[in-house]
Amino acid sequence: MINSIGRHCYRRAPSDFGISAAHYNVAVWRKFFIVGLILFGSSPHVCASERISELQRFRNEYKAASAKLEEFYSRVQIVERQSGELVRRLHQKDVATIGYQSNDLLKRVDLIDDDGTVLSAKVANANQTFSVERLDASAEFALTELNKRKYSDLLLQMRSRDALLPFAPYCLNDARLSDFLFSTVCSLTSAEDITDEKETGPVRFTEKGRKRVKVRVSVQLPHQEKPGEAWFVFLPDDSWALDECKFGKTLCQLEYRGRADGFPIVRRLVYLRDDMREPFLTDEAADVKLVPAPQEAFTLSAFGIPENVAGSSESKSIRYVLLGVNIGLAVIVFVIWRLRSRRRKPTVENI
Repeated sequence: MINSIGRHCYRRAPSDFGISAAHYNVAVWRKFFIVGLILFGSSPHVCASERISELQRFRNEYKAASAKLEEFYSRVQIVERQSGELVRRLHQKDVATIGYQSNDLLKRVDLIDDDGTVLSAKVANANQTFSVERLDASAEFALTELNKRKYSDLLLQMRSRDALLPFAPYCLNDARLSDFLFSTVCSLTSAEDITDEKETGPVRFTEKGRKRVKVRVSVQLPHQEKPGEAWFVFLPDDSWALDECKFGKTLCQLEYRGRADGFPIVRRLVYLRDDMREPFLTDEAADVKLVPAPQEAFTLSAFGIPENVAGSSESKSIRYVLLGVNIGLAVIVFVIWRLRSRRRKPTVENI
């Protein structure tokens, strides 16, 4: 019955309903315009709101998630195998083995020989920083540096040059992403879900189906006339760990395999440059232990060096300072005495 009524109505002319054909056409096109506006005109606003919501979610969640990620990686031990042009520049060899140990604020980085012997080490803690080194594999450790660098300075070097894997999920070079992305030089422009997008680089590791969000950033560095563009891909379901990023000519990509306490475990890092065919750096985890290193590993005694060497060095420094002060005072007294003696010396005019 309904179909028959419909067919009957469509067969009748507009004049049968008391309206002209011109008015009928205008009414029909008006309806089509309104429907089209609802269906198609509103879709850009929906997409814009989705982008804004992803960006707002990133702003709301990233700092806290990044702090938890840093806390997780402050209690791990990782042995890394590094290769590439960066390794050849820093270590003058094709492959370098780096051992990283941590226990909260205690950090240690070892350069390890092919047979597993520790050749040198850098240790940073709140009380002191020091470096030790062997002249050869069979020699004892010698203290090469003691409290010459601040804890923060040595930590920056560890992030950017030494042990990269435990810092890569939340750092870019020597800076925390939570500090860099929300600094005055950066402006977050957009964020979008790219879970089903084609891979953005020549090397990809991320598991299929894992949610990925690309955040685009405008960067205005002091020496640049115009702002540059960069993008960062994060894993929001994995504490917003960094998955890959493109900054300048460098593409950085990470691999995660497995989780512990809800945090992704980093296994591989690759730096690719636009002007180089081979990776600038490849860093792979040869061994990962999800337990903090014992506190004894961050002491001078761990390398066969007496702990009181620090006190003796400090006392020597104090003695040198006091000696310098005494010499300076003696020189000042001598100069004053000479000036006064010249004023008292009789001259021909006075006689």
